[in-house]
Amino acid sequence: METDYTGKILRVLKKLLEPDFKIKNDVYLNSLLTHLTTRPENGCDINWKIMTKKRLPSWLEEAISQWEKQGTYPSPAILSFALNVASFVCKDEQTFVTLNSRNIYERLITLININKPTTAPTVKVGYIKLVSSFLEHKSGLQWIISTNYWSDIMSLTLKNQTLYITKEGYKFVAALLVKSVKINEGFCSNVMQLIMAPLNKNAPCIPQNTVTNTMEVRDQAIYQSLCSSLALLTEILQILLENITAEASLKVYMMFNERFNLEGQIQSLLRIAQNEEFLFDLYRILYITGFFDLYLQFAGKVSIVDCSADLSKSSKLFNIFTENVNKGLVINLMKLTYIGHTYWKNISKSMPVCVRNTDNPIPILFEDQMVMLQLYPIISVSFKLLGAKKAENKLYEDEVRDHYVDRILDKASVPTVRIFFQWKNCLMNNPYLFDHATLALNYLIKSKVMFTRDLGVTVFQTLIYCVQDILNVLKEQSEQISVLAKEFNFMALLLDTIAVYINEFNFTWRDSLESICVMNVAIDFLSISSWPTKLVVKGLKLIDISISKYLTPNMALLIDNVRDSPMAAVGPMLYAKLHDSSWEVRDTALEVICTISHNADKKFPSFRDTVLDADLTSLVLKMALHDGESFVRATAVKCLQQMVKVQDFWDNLLKCENVQEKIIQILQNETEGIVRSEAATLLVDIYEHREISAEVLTKYYDVMTHAAVADLHWEVKVNALKFWEKVIKHHLTHQGMIDGTFPKVTFSKENRKIVTLNEVEIKKRLIKILNQLSETGCLAVLVAALQDDCDLEVLKTATNITQDFVKLLRNYNIQSSGANLSTPPSPLTPFNAVPSPPYSNAMPSGSTDSYHSMSPLSQFSESSQHNCLGQSLDDMTDSILDEIMNAQDLTLLQGIYNPGDQMSSNALQMKFRRVLTPNDFLKFIDTDFEMQVNDREKWLSGMDAFGSLLDDILKEYDSSDVNSMDCY
Repeated sequence: METDYTGKILRVLKKLLEPDFKIKNDVYLNSLLTHLTTRPENGCDINWKIMTKKRLPSWLEEAISQWEKQGTYPSPAILSFALNVASFVCKDEQTFVTLNSRNIYERLITLININKPTTAPTVKVGYIKLVSSFLEHKSGLQWIISTNYWSDIMSLTLKNQTLYITKEGYKFVAALLVKSVKINEGFCSNVMQLIMAPLNKNAPCIPQNTVTNTMEVRDQAIYQSLCSSLALLTEILQILLENITAEASLKVYMMFNERFNLEGQIQSLLRIAQNEEFLFDLYRILYITGFFDLYLQFAGKVSIVDCSADLSKSSKLFNIFTENVNKGLVINLMKLTYIGHTYWKNISKSMPVCVRNTDNPIPILFEDQMVMLQLYPIISVSFKLLGAKKAENKLYEDEVRDHYVDRILDKASVPTVRIFFQWKNCLMNNPYLFDHATLALNYLIKSKVMFTRDLGVTVFQTLIYCVQDILNVLKEQSEQISVLAKEFNFMALLLDTIAVYINEFNFTWRDSLESICVMNVAIDFLSISSWPTKLVVKGLKLIDISISKYLTPNMALLIDNVRDSPMAAVGPMLYAKLHDSSWEVRDTALEVICTISHNADKKFPSFRDTVLDADLTSLVLKMALHDGESFVRATAVKCLQQMVKVQDFWDNLLKCENVQEKIIQILQNETEGIVRSEAATLLVDIYEHREISAEVLTKYYDVMTHAAVADLHWEVKVNALKFWEKVIKHHLTHQGMIDGTFPKVTFSKENRKIVTLNEVEIKKRLIKILNQLSETGCLAVLVAALQDDCDLEVLKTATNITQDFVKLLRNYNIQSSGANLSTPPSPLTPFNAVPSPPYSNAMPSGSTDSYHSMSPLSQFSESSQHNCLGQSLDDMTDSILDEIMNAQDLTLLQGIYNPGDQMSSNALQMKFRRVLTPNDFLKFIDTDFEMQVNDREKWLSGMDAFGSLLDDILKEYDSSDVNSMDCY
């Protein structure tokens, strides 16, 4: 690949100008543009970057001249590319002046004919970006002011053709106002007048509180004519608010308000507006002006403000809330409080602290007021279900809850409390209360990224009490269960929101005592048997989170005891859920067991009783083998991965008949890749944490050989390779390696004495390891995996494992030539002829039967083993895969298309494991390995390289006559 991309870039640019050129994939041009303009480190070289100012403007001028001469209209993709190139080069003022002197922009804009109905949206976006780039410098701004093209962009923006056009148009108009107000206030005023003109036209002088039927009829028509202008005005004000500290932004806002009476125009429209969406758009603009007014009044002037004082400016926001409450606009109020968090963030750092009493100051934060309003529809659900009297009694009965209410009221301002009382009757009698509460929950989830920890605690406490109230009502009034089950969306989202806030803020009992009630709440919720499936799943997930986050009293205090905690009820409940007819419930219950097993290892050993008393280990094993849903089987195997790490669980599993055979059968007989992948990881965990008999270990080697090189699922191969990585590390550890290095001395179990590990001794031990790995089949697996060109992750994993091992061998100068390598057993010798090595983690056992069952996918051909003798090195590396894959094709197809017959086909025998001698392995790494690693590194780095992109574009063009590959 060329290191200097200039030649290729010029060829590509030249191709773009050819009349018959058609780009088949627009992504190519987008990537090319990105490389040319913003990513020099991943693409263009320094020479091209230096030449950019000369090459791209020249190409642009040549393109315009050629298109004018030919009288042809280039494809939208190429024209959009040209516009984006022009916008990039024109950000430099000198380049802009040069091209403008040649009338390039006028010619290009004339060529694209932006007002033509058939002009592609991508071209219109490119046009807006081009004119926007002129705002980067004074010359460009003067050009915009002297022409009328900015009005075309405003017209495009108001038409709302596509989201991209509208978004770019909003940004352009806002930037135009901010830039122009600095040098030409009159022009800026003219632009504002054009923006405000539709409002002036549709806002007649109407006495306050005077609404006629005629006005109501006109309301919808007025909104249709104003909605685009209101959206433009809103976006401009939002952009100005985001940059409120800039003097120009404040000046533009003040011109809107003072010269064009923005607030008065909106108030006039509010008197006639009846449509809910119309009212929201108007109140939103008024809402933004309220934040501007707060900033103008208080920014940088005082540090503390007494909220009891008459602050007319701050009351505007609460007046907006009150008006929406009085009009019954619950949804609008929810939207305003949600976006209010963003607006407040823009000015909060410049605002003084508002306190109720300056002598004994209690902070009254605006964000607290908005959160309280967001929570009120959810609180109203509790009020409606309990009734006012019962709700009041709850406060007297629960001291912690009483403290929570006091804390809320301490934070509430007087206007907020007034709104609560005004809103109460409206919500309680509203037939859509649950819908409004659901919307409130949605906005709380969206708002969480803007919340402080204290705000998160307030939300979390409110949600917990809401669930508790619902459960208390259901205990007393069981007929309400069917009613609440119908409000599925609210109940599901309520539990989801609790989980989201726990994960987001990681509450502890120090933040909120309510946090230690989560598991109790979830268990009480699940004790109701008539919930729909998805609600049961939500409840189980809440239990899972409460365990992983230590949200029980005992776990919070690190007390390892389940007898007196909610965990005592979890085991029987999970046992019941594992027998549920819904696979989602079974799957989620298994996830909870997985979390319990993980914590039972070291953190909370008493959790072992929860699992063992409910006999969950054997049930999980049965589900891993026989459940009808593959996702459930995969999750069950994940549970086993955690269980085998705990000795008590492992001992319990061993009581099951042939448990290790059954675990191996999962990998052999399972038809779903996701289950086999987890099964491979399970075998890795068993090998790492448990002692295995020599007989079983032999089967492990066989099945993991097949999984690493012949499985059809790449994740299975990767996990199987991790098994062989553990095998290598185990042998190295047995030979004295500690934390990746050999110490100076070690104790030899074989000789029962301390041995000095000098270079000669280490070399001897490494050679011994090579022979051991050859016997197990590990070396053959690594070589076969390195030949895998189909699965990128398999290749990466095999390369990383081999590189680490090869680096160690080379550190001690172990090579194929000159090394005294003992020869392992012949490939024709049955593996059971090799004695069980003393270095393995195997326990003593009887002789191993070499004829053991494997699935049809695992058969090795005996004849192919004979053929390996005398092969050249190149042929040998290929034969490892061939001998596995070429045999038993018909049996393989039968296993795929007749899964019910698979168990009967397991009688087929595997007699031999493929053995690659240490000498051949060292020859491979000395000759082919380095070359393969280098080639693949170049290939991988070239996948995202700029040169590769250019080659693809040129190839795309040159092969235009080639038919696309069949996908049948």
